[in-house]
Amino acid sequence: VIARRSGIGTIVVRKPKEPIIQSFAAQVRATGLTPMTKVIQQDMIMASEAGSRVIEAFVPKLDQAGVTPVYRIDRLRCGDHIPLARQTIYLLAGDFRSDVLEYDFTGSVFDLYTRYGRRVAWADEIIQARPATPDEIDLLEMHALDPRQQFVYVRERISYDQENLPLEVMTALDRGDFFQGYRYRILEE
Repeated sequence: VIARRSGIGTIVVRKPKEPIIQSFAAQVRATGLTPMTKVIQQDMIMASEAGSRVIEAFVPKLDQAGVTPVYRIDRLRCGDHIPLARQTIYLLAGDFRSDVLEYDFTGSVFDLYTRYGRRVAWADEIIQARPATPDEIDLLEMHALDPRQQFVYVRERISYDQENLPLEVMTALDRGDFFQGYRYRILEE
């Protein structure tokens, strides 16, 4: 709580704030909107079809990517019926029972993880801001926005559980006009 600095003396050190992992629904409610989710697609595919972050998280040897099954859950996340984000979640099929695709993915995916005795402990996320493509403008209903506001955040996240095992991979396309930015803390390892 205090530190000594040469030439300054003893000073009170600001206590760092603990990061808050907030669900999409909580973020939307905080703006006064009602969250809702539409499932676009849910199926099982091979990791090789899902992309590099899925392979990084779930495939121990690169030559196994074509034979490693993953569940893909593709969702449109909304606030008051306004599309705000498209999120695709990938789960390693071997970590979940085959009836996982019967789960109601319009609700919280964290409830599913709790059923399996797992929780998200930390995540590694890559974020890129860029102009939205015409298809993304259509999907996220961004036509009425000024062209300078028609941008998206593209996020690719690997979430790890309390045992430091990869739990999910999420790719997201977030409306830049709704999500006002992201804040990160960089830690020395």
